[in-house]
Amino acid sequence: MVAVRAVVIVVLAEIGLHAFGREFFLSPGLGGRHSSLLLSFFHWDSAHYQTIALHGYDQRPLTAFFPLYPLMIRALHWVGVPGPDAALALSWAATVAAAAVLVHLARDCFGLERWSAVVVLALWSPASFFFFTGYPEPFELLLLAVVLAFVASRRFAAAAVAAGVASALAPFGAFFVVPVVVGMVQAHLAGPRDHPGRTIGRLGARLAGAVVVSEIGVAAYSAYLWAAFGSPTTFISSQSGWNRVLTYPLHSLIWPIVRTLSGQLIGDPRYNANVVTTDAIDIAVALAAIAAFVVLVVAVVRHGGRSSVLLPGTVLLGLTLLFELSDAPAGGVSPEALARHFAVVVPVFVAGASIRRSESLAGLVAVSAVLGAVAQIFYFHGMWFT
Repeated sequence: MVAVRAVVIVVLAEIGLHAFGREFFLSPGLGGRHSSLLLSFFHWDSAHYQTIALHGYDQRPLTAFFPLYPLMIRALHWVGVPGPDAALALSWAATVAAAAVLVHLARDCFGLERWSAVVVLALWSPASFFFFTGYPEPFELLLLAVVLAFVASRRFAAAAVAAGVASALAPFGAFFVVPVVVGMVQAHLAGPRDHPGRTIGRLGARLAGAVVVSEIGVAAYSAYLWAAFGSPTTFISSQSGWNRVLTYPLHSLIWPIVRTLSGQLIGDPRYNANVVTTDAIDIAVALAAIAAFVVLVVAVVRHGGRSSVLLPGTVLLGLTLLFELSDAPAGGVSPEALARHFAVVVPVFVAGASIRRSESLAGLVAVSAVLGAVAQIFYFHGMWFT
């Protein structure tokens, strides 16, 4: 499945490289315009990861990008693999590993009959092409699947370690502690009740230890920022440099709908086909994520909150929705690129794969694949806000 998806990615990239009548535009970091197939995999934020790998955090705004992925790229530099090659080698390998872990998670942990559909939906989601570009998203998908698999098998120490690694990869990774904590509380409620006082105290100590381990990556990064920039929360304050700010819930969904319906896109040269398309994909993916959350909540209630292996992932998806849909630009016209962020939320794929009617599931995959192809064409042509 990964091989088929990779071939489609490369074919669309090759077609786009020669079919649009102009060269690809890359972010400043990789320099100017190029017609290289390899460099067409690098736009926008991917250039910043390359800059960090080569030069470190030489600019305060770059601290918004967490260090693990650039460190891995730099490690490959040391053994002679050049920057773009190193980034793609890492991302493609992580995508293969993520697909394998998703199979184990869906088939062995969740017991889904249509376990392969989880992988198909992940690889054909509207922003799945990011798994094959110079971004850390495939590692987020991989680590989240690993965390959920360990939680489902009640191996909480291993889950906390995986969450700790993820917390050094991206801000989203700091939330991976949520399924670890929820799973531990579930296990406690389902366990023996002979000595409740002693058991609760032991649970509290274990929870505290799990939280510390799960956030060790972001804690280490904060310590570095404190020493380098004088503040452990520089990665938060630097968001203002990218026009990001927390606002009211669902802003990231309501804002593009309102500005589209109100006609703001008409007659304003800042709103081009890129903005309109990205808005449309963001709206579709956000609505799909909300629908997936509802499906999972119903499944958890139906199977019982204490025993359902879906509960940790469902809680994480709910918090992800609350955060991602409340994070919006403070100014400008940049869309949210929600599709990129929700591409790594495993419970979305689990909920989609639970659709019983084969034709409905096939339709969902087809719609996702079409949106993914459109999104990839815009991204590989340099027209994508992310």
